[in-house]
Amino acid sequence: MNKGSVFLSNALLILCVCAHASNERVIGNLKRVVDGDTFFLKTKANNSIKVRLAFIDAPELSQPFGNDAKAFLKKIEGQKVAIDVKSKDRYGRHVAILFHQNTDINLLMIENGYAWVYTKYLKYASIPMRNKYLHAESLAKENELGLWQTKDYVPPWEWRKKSKKGYRAN
Repeated sequence: MNKGSVFLSNALLILCVCAHASNERVIGNLKRVVDGDTFFLKTKANNSIKVRLAFIDAPELSQPFGNDAKAFLKKIEGQKVAIDVKSKDRYGRHVAILFHQNTDINLLMIENGYAWVYTKYLKYASIPMRNKYLHAESLAKENELGLWQTKDYVPPWEWRKKSKKGYRAN
């Protein structure tokens, strides 16, 4: 093998490993819901992993509709689910799309008004997925579902910034 072939083979191997690592599917039981976009998954190997839902941001528990978002996700607590891991965040959580009975739960959260599309991270999704999530949010907003029932909503990323500065809602 010449140097060019070895380089190309190594480059392809690295691409395959990176692509696989960022789209790993893990099957398990949704063990415990923390809030509207975070939960623990008990894997088939009996490991417990913390998961953050990708591309969405649910209201904080102290925000209006925060407990509603958590309750919506809790409906599948204890049930068999699958996650498609997209990455790991700075807190070590698996950032993933959650599936229950082949339904994209992240998208379902948006469709029902229990979460915003997290546009800051949506750039890492495929274009069809971006369009699907943004369209779902637009419909939920138009139909005033969930958090869109009120006009004075504050996205969680803004809420967190204000909270760090001592801001608290009434």
